[in-house]
Amino acid sequence: MRGRPKGSRTRNPPLRQKRPSHLEQRNLDLRGKRTTTTLEPEFWGVLERAAAVRCIALDNIVREVDTVRGKQGLAPALRVYALRWMIAEEARRDDA
Repeated sequence: MRGRPKGSRTRNPPLRQKRPSHLEQRNLDLRGKRTTTTLEPEFWGVLERAAAVRCIALDNIVREVDTVRGKQGLAPALRVYALRWMIAEEARRDDA
């Protein structure tokens, strides 16, 4: 007899979405509460650079983004902020 015995069931483990290893989680203070946000290291680098250039803490940038993001998720809103900041930074360098 080939295959599995009649009446037996194959149990597959439930599929779990794993966080890709190239993402980084950060704990941030948002409206007085700690929250965790996951982004690619490149985006964290841009956000850290933006905070350093503006002489503010990274948490302050997160709070700014949080106040204007509406229904958009925090991680996508931070990515958009980082992209816009890089575009503005490039334009400032071109004007100099």
